[in-house]
Amino acid sequence: MRIVDIRTEVALCGTICLDVSGSVSRIPHDVQTHSGLEYLKKCPAGVRVAFRTNSKVIKVAFNQVGQASGTDTFSAFSIGAFDIVTNGVMRRPFSLLWCKTFDDSYTTYSLGGDVNDVVVYMPTYSICPEFNIYVDDYSYCAPIVYQKKLLFYGTSITQGAASCRPALNYASRLCAMLGCDYYNFGFGGNAIGDHRMVGILKSIDSDLYIIKSARQAYGNVKHNIVRMVREIKEVDVNRSILIISALGDQFEVDMFNGSVSLDKRRKLAFEAYDILRKEFSNIYFADGLELLSGIESDLFHDGVHPNSIGHKSIASRLFPIVQSILARSKTSPNEIC
Repeated sequence: MRIVDIRTEVALCGTICLDVSGSVSRIPHDVQTHSGLEYLKKCPAGVRVAFRTNSKVIKVAFNQVGQASGTDTFSAFSIGAFDIVTNGVMRRPFSLLWCKTFDDSYTTYSLGGDVNDVVVYMPTYSICPEFNIYVDDYSYCAPIVYQKKLLFYGTSITQGAASCRPALNYASRLCAMLGCDYYNFGFGGNAIGDHRMVGILKSIDSDLYIIKSARQAYGNVKHNIVRMVREIKEVDVNRSILIISALGDQFEVDMFNGSVSLDKRRKLAFEAYDILRKEFSNIYFADGLELLSGIESDLFHDGVHPNSIGHKSIASRLFPIVQSILARSKTSPNEIC
């Protein structure tokens, strides 16, 4: 078998950093961010290798295996797994936690068709190890080209916490349904929208920017959303932006104030939308509780993070909203979706 050239034979999606050793990152390694992102920015959530090949077999092999991190409340596949999809069919995932020695740090998949589309998803909560993809000696590979691109910004739910596998979080599912490329800028509880991060976001050209408001610091939700959108619009005033208010348990009680804090965050997100729709076109709003609410408790892993079926529900409910936005012109009116 031969090694696929990651730089020329595939589309390396969802990353803006590939260093000389082949290490991938959602954010350039030399970009200075706040301390809470030092580890999370190296976790390649949403980073994928996508290619078309006539090979009958593919093999993914790791040159070195790092320590899988994340939280114990998430599964081994959510934390440190590679997910492989061939011709739209999810195959058996391969967890880095299985790799006890170098000898077992690989996995092989047989392919059925004459031409096969392959997408390899990187781990959600582990630093991506050095790896190679192998195909048959005389086979060809060509990058899969996507016509549309989405950019997601949010906290742990956006990153894919508790979604079980890298291909099963709502961002991955939604973009598979739409046939879109995407960036996943979900950064756990450290998604505070600081100016350095917004500088990275606005430098990326996307057909739609999806900003899901944070759960953690509800007092800053309105300010953060307004500031982020204004900066993104500085580059191109016609950029389309979808604001999603916090989702989860609407009966959640603030332990300090005894009030329903999720409701506060939802109202602040809507107030941000209300300010922005008067300044710009192509601003959209979706109520997070319409995507997933605490009433659907069986769709949550721990009361905060959706489980895999919860992520599927979010993607399915977002699908017609995003599909409609992508079909509109650059001068479409603002709308509550």
